[in-house]
Amino acid sequence: MYDTGYHATGYYQTGYYMRSQFQDSLLGPTWYSIIFEARVQLQDGMEGCYRYPDSMLLNILNRGLQELGRMRPDAFFTHFLDNDLNVPEITEVTWGAEISVDLAFMPPLVLYVVGMAEASEDDYVTDGRAMGHLTMFKSYVMGL
Repeated sequence: MYDTGYHATGYYQTGYYMRSQFQDSLLGPTWYSIIFEARVQLQDGMEGCYRYPDSMLLNILNRGLQELGRMRPDAFFTHFLDNDLNVPEITEVTWGAEISVDLAFMPPLVLYVVGMAEASEDDYVTDGRAMGHLTMFKSYVMGL
């Protein structure tokens, strides 16, 4: 389904965005919402011919969660209450679940996914965009 206008991340250059099946969850933002928002920033919204495959972005998101756990272990406080010291690993089966960390960490995780995806392409590494996103990730996480 295509809609026009504004969305949480602002007006898309095309004026259209695709509504994700997980975007409108009754629970709140899901793990897939992070990948969806990253696709918007990457301008990678043509379903069926994505430049960055879901599996790649999902792996990057999992690395971002591990990095978040290293920098801010308190982000996973609810997981540690169960005496589980592991950072959650998201799969295609579980990415429709509600985000289990504070929503304040959602924008930095989007930045991490965008930065690491762009780091896989020479053009974005050369002009510093990838490093800029990763630097903003660190600044956001440490500033929360």
